[in-house]
Amino acid sequence: PLKRPRTSDQSDLTQPLHVDVEIKREPAYTPQVEAISPILPQEDPANKVLREELLSNIDKVDRDMVNVEQQISKLKKKQAELLENKSKPQEEKSDDHELSYEPKHQSIAQIIYAENRKKAEAAHKIFEKLGPKIELPLYHQPSDTPVYHENIKKHKEFRARLILHLKRRNQARRIRERYLTERYDQLMQSWLKKTEKFENNSKRKAKDAKMREFYEKIFPEIKKLREEKESK
Repeated sequence: PLKRPRTSDQSDLTQPLHVDVEIKREPAYTPQVEAISPILPQEDPANKVLREELLSNIDKVDRDMVNVEQQISKLKKKQAELLENKSKPQEEKSDDHELSYEPKHQSIAQIIYAENRKKAEAAHKIFEKLGPKIELPLYHQPSDTPVYHENIKKHKEFRARLILHLKRRNQARRIRERYLTERYDQLMQSWLKKTEKFENNSKRKAKDAKMREFYEKIFPEIKKLREEKESK
């Protein structure tokens, strides 16, 4: 038997027919136009001078405004410092005044002392909150401190032992020097005796005379010099 075709396989005949047509468009014509800068009219010299004068006046006004603003800021800072100093106690004011007062002509040492004084004052103020206030200096003379009297007491106790030690050391040095002197004298006497004995030896004298006679025969000048020395 013949099979009937499926409806899904058949193309839809009710749809309109479409035809794709490609249209080529040519580029539009754009003529080349040369850019010509416009010619500005000549500026009037009077207007130019007036414009420069106005600019200079504007700059001057700007500078004056900056100066006035700086002066206002300085005055505000000065006002704040005065208000702060006014709120401080009288003692702190006097201390600050003493610290801030410095002569104009100072040496390097004086400048260093002043800076160290300020640093020390600032360091002491940090510890004021930790306890009662300490009035500096704690003493006016070294004898006001307990360490001074303690050293004097220790010296009195130690003085006797120190003197005894120095006496013994000096005595030992004198004994050693005396021993060395005596020993030197003994050795010196012994050496002189040996030297005298060696020089007074008869054999040595005979040998020296023989050698002298031998050299005087060869060198008559030696004999002449010896005779001159003996005659003197």
